[in-house]
Amino acid sequence: MKAVILCAGKGLRMLNQSTNTHKSLLPISENQSFLSRILHQLVEYDFKEVIVITGYNSHLIRNEVKKFQLNIKLIHNNLFEKDTNIWSMKLAIESITSFNEPLLIIEADTYFSNLVFNSIVKNLKKNISTWFTKGLFVKTEFGGILEKDINNNVSNIKIVKDYDDSLKNFYKLTGLMIVESKHIKPFLKLLKAYSKISLKQYYLKPWYENLNLLPSKSIDFTKHSIISCNTKDEYNNLKIFLNKKINVNIELISRNSLFPIEGFIEERKNDLFDEIKTHKRWIKPLVIEKNFNLILDGHHRFEVSKLLNLDLLPCIKVDYNDVELWSLRDELVVSREIVIKKALEGDIYPCKTVKHDFNFSTIECDYKFSELKI
Repeated sequence: MKAVILCAGKGLRMLNQSTNTHKSLLPISENQSFLSRILHQLVEYDFKEVIVITGYNSHLIRNEVKKFQLNIKLIHNNLFEKDTNIWSMKLAIESITSFNEPLLIIEADTYFSNLVFNSIVKNLKKNISTWFTKGLFVKTEFGGILEKDINNNVSNIKIVKDYDDSLKNFYKLTGLMIVESKHIKPFLKLLKAYSKISLKQYYLKPWYENLNLLPSKSIDFTKHSIISCNTKDEYNNLKIFLNKKINVNIELISRNSLFPIEGFIEERKNDLFDEIKTHKRWIKPLVIEKNFNLILDGHHRFEVSKLLNLDLLPCIKVDYNDVELWSLRDELVVSREIVIKKALEGDIYPCKTVKHDFNFSTIECDYKFSELKI
């Protein structure tokens, strides 16, 4: 699978927040930025080729992507100050090694839940050009919108500055789309032609003015499943949403009473060991199933705890019936019953098989290593 991440622009409407950084590197939680979250999600699904388009403060983007085990190609847009994003898209598609697979486009100021990303990946494998929306267009919004028929075929796309009643049947676009393999070449041809006229254009324009050549579908998600941040208010609202107080308890659980449900990556374990040892504190709890102490999130931290000779681990217990789960591997079926049975029998899944989505964002803790030893 292939993906393009667009993060060249200055983000002028959020420049006060990103003067000394880049909008895509703004924190959305204590340990994650927009970009680091996106790259982590791509790692989970084994994307084989990722093109990152840089521009403003490109050295910071380069430093960030080095942290991830992905085949990343960095392309610098020298015209980023003149370009809206049409040139960035042209550069990205020109750099693709082959056009025989669909392409996922991600704007780097976009947050999407893990459950939504799983659905996006499933649609990517269908190889159909698809626009993702986040509900009907409302009065407080602006930007890209689309109209569709009862079969979800896109009939109209617009970029607007504000709302009016004639747009009540339009849906708000997000910073995510799929370009099916047979559309990549004609889309690139249009991008080249349009960019010769002006760089002050969105990459959407060549598409929506040629819907007859580039037919596409639309899939709608709930408002808080995908959030694009173009303004300070949108960014602050996202942080409030992600960091809302959730009533969870962190308990210290004996390491020997925990059961992994899948394997781990040795290199990732070693990197995490170095990171945790440098901090000299344990700041992220594991998430475990409450009845059998199965590890649902934190397998690499569990392995690091062995290297540190820790006896107790901070854990959040959850009811497995309240957790969404799915398989990252098409060939392996997962269900709550199968996961529990295999874990208790010691017949664990390969690493990066079972994925969970919890009803809380990242919860943190703060323990000295000495507090986790008996």
